[in-house]
Amino acid sequence: MLPSRDATVIKAGAIGLKVDPEADVYIPPSIKHEVGADALALLAKTGILDERKNALVIDYGTNAEMALKADDTIYTGSAAAGPAIEGQRIEKGMLAAPGAICDINADDEGWVCYVLNESLIPIQGDTINPLTGSEIRIGTMHKKAVRITGTGVIALVEEGMRCGVISPPKIVSQQRVLHLQDGIYFTETY
Repeated sequence: MLPSRDATVIKAGAIGLKVDPEADVYIPPSIKHEVGADALALLAKTGILDERKNALVIDYGTNAEMALKADDTIYTGSAAAGPAIEGQRIEKGMLAAPGAICDINADDEGWVCYVLNESLIPIQGDTINPLTGSEIRIGTMHKKAVRITGTGVIALVEEGMRCGVISPPKIVSQQRVLHLQDGIYFTETY
């Protein structure tokens, strides 16, 4: 029997969520076998449906689900992203869990790390000089980072390329290392 792809509303207690057991949990429908409810939620959450310009959203995980909005048409698809996107086979990588650096944003001073808290919510961590590892500003998640997720690596590579410290496939620094908070680092090889 094929699983249902229909939308549903279920009580949080029925699926074991540690919130108000009477809270409603909305599960959107799956579009196709390659575009699940998480991708549909991404479309809604990002606001891409209201964009006037062409736009692309990607949900990285075990699979990378993509949606391209061109004019009034949405094209979807997916591809196996594999274990690297889950932080595996990366020297300081890990699955999404408390303590994982999941995002990085450059500001005028350095790289701001975002670390998942106990509820898996990204909270601002330290601002670091990625070339030296020196702390520029202490954040709420100071001393709480243990490793980096695959999506954190994607953010690191994007910021590195934008800031000119990564020229694929090389890290453009003397040590060929980029530093994050709490001793977490990223190198060219595993």
